[in-house]
Amino acid sequence: MDYEDSFPSAPVRYAFDESDDESDTTTPTTPANAISIGLVEPFPTNPCTLVLGVHAGASFVKALDTTVIGHIMNEGQPESKRTDADISITSDTVYISFPTVDTNDANTYSKLVFDLPGLQIERVILLDSYVSADYTSRQWGEDSRPPFLRVLQTSTTKKIPGIESYEAPNLVKDLSAALLAHCEIHGIPCYGFFSLQESLLGKHIVTEDTCVAYSQGLDKLGLKLPVDKKKLDQVLKKGSVDEHHHRLYL
Repeated sequence: MDYEDSFPSAPVRYAFDESDDESDTTTPTTPANAISIGLVEPFPTNPCTLVLGVHAGASFVKALDTTVIGHIMNEGQPESKRTDADISITSDTVYISFPTVDTNDANTYSKLVFDLPGLQIERVILLDSYVSADYTSRQWGEDSRPPFLRVLQTSTTKKIPGIESYEAPNLVKDLSAALLAHCEIHGIPCYGFFSLQESLLGKHIVTEDTCVAYSQGLDKLGLKLPVDKKKLDQVLKKGSVDEHHHRLYL
């Protein structure tokens, strides 16, 4: 494989299921009609940038100073466990912060996003994260220290100087895979920024460095998102590890 290939990554890099199990056992999917959209305000009338937050990226999007205008709701989940995807806007940008989405629901969520009524998409910015233990680098023994960012972009975009590609043979999975694949198939320019997400005592955490990495990538595109300092502090506090997390009770 040529690591110096100048072309953006091909959609073969997107995988929806990491399981190698070939048994006939399947996990029931959520009925498509159980996932619905609720909007209280219309989208901007002009083509806009769509920013999608997944995993640590969702925490970053929640820290922005935006106006929430709706939700994507999964009525198939028990109410006590249900978490909606927030839809918010600024003047020329639409934002969606996703909860954890089951692999089997990834395509349904992706289709709903790109079928949002009245939404005209100029480009898509996907903010996601990865952990170092799951990442294969081209450089043996590379010490990935945050803030650390990789980009995976569709073939209709121009290469961003100064940011390394999300290297093969690493795959994008689940909801991010569905979103990127949709953009590739339909010719929508999409940049997928993957920030290194740190962990402590076995728990994935969102740190300031995680968010700084996103800002560095967005700066390369000339896009500055309206970060709310108070909201960011709350996100970082929520993403930390408390004093009881490491305790084991027998």
